[in-house]
Amino acid sequence: MKNIVIIAAAQTVLILASVAGTWFMFLSTMPATGTDSVTEESAVAPKSKKPPLYLSIDPSLVVNLQGSGKMRFLQVQLEVMTRDESVAELLETHNTRIRNDLIFQLGSLTVDDLRQPDGKSTIQTNAKMAINKVLNEEAAKMDAIEAVYFTKFVIQ
Repeated sequence: MKNIVIIAAAQTVLILASVAGTWFMFLSTMPATGTDSVTEESAVAPKSKKPPLYLSIDPSLVVNLQGSGKMRFLQVQLEVMTRDESVAELLETHNTRIRNDLIFQLGSLTVDDLRQPDGKSTIQTNAKMAINKVLNEEAAKMDAIEAVYFTKFVIQ
């Protein structure tokens, strides 16, 4: 009987200690209430990003694919994402050079390049770098394009 009382007391102490520890951890993760915490949070909080702006590279790009054998074509429609509204005007102004660079880049591909597991993502990365290079050289816009997306991708 004496052993049962000791075990029950030990269990009670352990339960109380775990409840107290959980309560302490819960309170330490809660933000402080008061005007000071609001100003601190707003000073520490990162600036929210501008909403994305999607722009189309029109018309679709059509290139001959490299390789021996029968003639193969690639048709690609690209959309780019930026958060800078001035980039839309720059894309229109430098559309000829951007399309030229993309056509040369896509025209150097083979069907095997496109069949690779990461072939399309490599094309996206290279297209993004090519567009950003033109915008950087022509308008001093570093990394103006955040992403390139395919809205049409046809191999024939």
